Amino acid sequence: MSLPLAASRYLYATDNAVRDAICLSIDANFRLVQWWGNVSVLSGVTPSVGEDARDILPLLYGMDLAEPATIRFANVNDAHVFHVHLFRDGDENYVLCIPADDEKARTTELQQVANEVRLLNAQQQRLVQELEEARSELETKRADAQRASMVKSRFIASISHEFRTPLTSVIGYTELLLNESGQNSDVLAHAKAISRSARHLLSMVDNILDQARIEEGNIAIRIAPLNVRQVTDDITTMLAPLAAEKFIGFGAFVDAKVPRVISTDEVRLRQILVNLVGNAIKFTDAGEVNLEITWAQDKLIVVISDTGPGIPEDQQLLIFDAFHRVNDLDGKRGTGLGLNITARLVELLGGSIELESQPGVGSRFELVLKAPESQAAVAADNIYGERKVMGKSRKHAQRILIAEDDPDLTELLGLFLTRGGYELMMAEDGEQAVKTALKEQPDLVLMDVNMPQMDGLSAARELRKKGFSQPILALTASLSVNDRDQAFTWGCDGYLVKPISMAELLSSVERHLHERG
Repeated sequence: MSLPLAASRYLYATDNAVRDAICLSIDANFRLVQWWGNVSVLSGVTPSVGEDARDILPLLYGMDLAEPATIRFANVNDAHVFHVHLFRDGDENYVLCIPADDEKARTTELQQVANEVRLLNAQQQRLVQELEEARSELETKRADAQRASMVKSRFIASISHEFRTPLTSVIGYTELLLNESGQNSDVLAHAKAISRSARHLLSMVDNILDQARIEEGNIAIRIAPLNVRQVTDDITTMLAPLAAEKFIGFGAFVDAKVPRVISTDEVRLRQILVNLVGNAIKFTDAGEVNLEITWAQDKLIVVISDTGPGIPEDQQLLIFDAFHRVNDLDGKRGTGLGLNITARLVELLGGSIELESQPGVGSRFELVLKAPESQAAVAADNIYGERKVMGKSRKHAQRILIAEDDPDLTELLGLFLTRGGYELMMAEDGEQAVKTALKEQPDLVLMDVNMPQMDGLSAARELRKKGFSQPILALTASLSVNDRDQAFTWGCDGYLVKPISMAELLSSVERHLHERG
């Protein structure tokens, strides 16, 4: 049934659709005059003419027919929702009910979406706030970590100096005892025991400090030209006496195909070889230890084999873990760090290391390192100052300034150099070293890096600024490549690492004086 014209006009004016709309015509007393549409939807029954429209739509109670009104989303029964419009057209009163079930559902859905959006926005704000708090906390922790790292670095440098400086005195004075003990077997035996213990302590200290540096990411790699045969000779000179003391054989072989000069990090290669060969000698009580070096396809192949006790199969996978020590190796002492550090240094050098071992037969370590042939000449100096260069015969004693704040080490260096025929002068700090060097013009300055008032590197830089041209050798407890490079940058000609043997010291001093002579 079509709606009355008044209702249609009203719908058109209010931009509403007419589909399924219900219209009631009522008199001034709300009595039902006529209706259009399915009016039973409003109350569930079909009404009668003259019936009170408020019984059909209770929401009409209290309303004024003289005033148009609109009630949106009115629940006229439990099943449906309508927009109810009360209006007049001339003398006629109309109640127009427009179905709003779908619109209500859409509105409810939109409200739900809006509520969810609000909840999401609130959650997002909380997450953003939590993220900002977490970021702030991370920044604080990062700053704390950086400060802790700096403190740790300073601690490592300090503890290295505090350990290696007195160990230099212990090992140096022990060397003097060994040279002067003569036929006194007791003195010789005691001196050897002191020397072994001191070098063992030095090895443990170096391993612990290197482990800390590696964990901190503070291990620098410096690739430079290197004479492998010279390094092998140095390792042999250093470790062969340890094998001789145990009456075991020790052999070192460098294949003829190994280039004269290769490129790798000399400091770290020496450290790797000393760790592996030193371990082999330490744990081998009978038989022999061998070092074999070959080269192929720009790679250095190093094999260290021994006839020691061997390593049980169940522990071979753990041998390179930090702080792992193989059980039942006759109570041999150690930190359990040497092989872990070795493996990590090999990795830093772009190489690999493998182990073959059989209990009761021995062990074989094979490492492969990137080491392309180099056309460059080997640098005249190296970190150990061990290039053996014979100096010119001296017509007069050359003068050396020792700048060192440790009195025991100063006396030891003085003994070494006096026996080498040098005249000495002393300085206890960097400022005094600068004044003495500029005034006395010594032939060479032996400059400790870690000194009060002014550190050794600052003193070296100050001397170079003021025109001092004689050799300056840095004396330090640090094995850091960065420290070494800084020493050369600031004016040093050589770099000696504590502990220093008399042979190392005299060889380096002689060479630098010879080069300047």
